Amino acid sequence: MVGANGCSPDGGMHRTILIMGDSVALGASSLDGVEVRARVQKPFPQQLAAALSGWNVIVDAAAMRTTLMAAERVASLLDEHRPDALLLATGANDVDLDWRRFIVSKGSVVRSRTPPAQFAKSVALIADAASTRGVRVFLCDTMTCHLSIRLPYLTQLLGVDLNGMAKAAGGQPACDGLVRAYRETVERAAESHGAVVASFGSALDRGVASAVHEADGTHPNQAGHDLIAAALVEMFRTKYASETGRGAP
Repeated sequence: MVGANGCSPDGGMHRTILIMGDSVALGASSLDGVEVRARVQKPFPQQLAAALSGWNVIVDAAAMRTTLMAAERVASLLDEHRPDALLLATGANDVDLDWRRFIVSKGSVVRSRTPPAQFAKSVALIADAASTRGVRVFLCDTMTCHLSIRLPYLTQLLGVDLNGMAKAAGGQPACDGLVRAYRETVERAAESHGAVVASFGSALDRGVASAVHEADGTHPNQAGHDLIAAALVEMFRTKYASETGRGAP
């Protein structure tokens, strides 16, 4: 658990944003299993805390966390921290291809790690838990899997040439279709729960893939975190202030 910022300079209490995330929220640039091996210098939560004066940013994140795992923790975290806003920054480990099954099936089984129905249920549960407590909900859209970066990394890591299998399975358009389905799930959940869709994966899409991702094709590099942070800061300064009637931070 990381708290960025403390009390305000005049001794007053900050309003609070609770970020529930995965290794990206930890600033991980590479993992060894579930251990963070290296980090970027300024992860997006740190930049968010620095930019939003008068806010306390609390991060609850873990490597390889799925949205279901976040759903299992959300009620206790909301009751503990009583935040004004919840930013759900999971989804990467849900939408990511089940590579083991893909390889074992020789490319015939193309599906994400988390079934779409389970992902939708978990997002709805989290949004429900927050909204019923009067917490403003922000749901991050999922990140794109860029095969031009991901496949060379996995091929070297696993010692299996995945390029032919990936091409036969539909290549990048097939991956884009998976991501689109999960983003649409987030949009539907936001609409039904009065939440806001936060630009996260779509913020990364504004950059050149190789320039905003680490070598594993999954984790954003510092430039990627800068894009995410800029999008989130702008969102909190506009959406939150206009929809709650509170002043922009």
